[in-house]
Amino acid sequence: MCLNEGNLSKEANLFLCEKGEILILHHLLRGQIVIKDHTVNEYIEKHYKDSFGDKLKDVKVFFIDGGLCLCAALKPHRLLPDVMVDINFALDSFDFRPGAHNFNFRFTEKPKLTFPEQRSKVSLRILNFIFEKIVGSKRIIGIVSRKLNEMSFLAWNYDRVTLDLDKHPEAKKLFEKRVPLIGMKIFDFIGVKEILFGKGEVVLKPKIYPDDLVEKLQDIRDLVAAGRERKETTATVATAATDATTATSEREQIFSRDWCKE
Repeated sequence: MCLNEGNLSKEANLFLCEKGEILILHHLLRGQIVIKDHTVNEYIEKHYKDSFGDKLKDVKVFFIDGGLCLCAALKPHRLLPDVMVDINFALDSFDFRPGAHNFNFRFTEKPKLTFPEQRSKVSLRILNFIFEKIVGSKRIIGIVSRKLNEMSFLAWNYDRVTLDLDKHPEAKKLFEKRVPLIGMKIFDFIGVKEILFGKGEVVLKPKIYPDDLVEKLQDIRDLVAAGRERKETTATVATAATDATTATSEREQIFSRDWCKE
């Protein structure tokens, strides 16, 4: 399923939709799907930043070797300065196959707090003491987790985060993409067997489920054969009807000539 872009014509929108599906197939044939962190951050900026509220000012995701870093800008209290929290995650497990698309992450180290507006070493020491001993990193993480837990596809339980793409608002738009001309859903026979995190990008190694693919192709072949059979049957009936009409017309003409002679 594709959404119309502004005042695009139906034909132009169809072209853009098919282009997206062809791009996915191109990556699958290459044996990898590459996702850049700037693409993720542009999506967050466009769709979610306005819903963060007063305390959570911004969230960005950066892919790093072995995992990802979630960077959040917060205003925990009107009397306290802005604070940046960096939380490093490693992929604990994932299940990406037809019918299931989820990822489980865990903390790899204690969250790091910084104060971008502060330059004085004395101020930084005081703030570090306040946030370590009074405010606490758990409270800071709590602000981030409560807001992100409002997203239906995220479940944050302190040091564990689950991303369930099947609950994402645009899941249908993604997983309904079909192979051009053939019409079967791409993700009905595609999964992910390996995920590699690197600086600035994550690489997904696809896995094809051949039994599901063969079954889908068999269904398509059966449908095509059934359609061809119906077409041939319809053509045969139409030919028979035409022959019957022609024979009747000829008999009427013969009867008419004989009647006129008499």
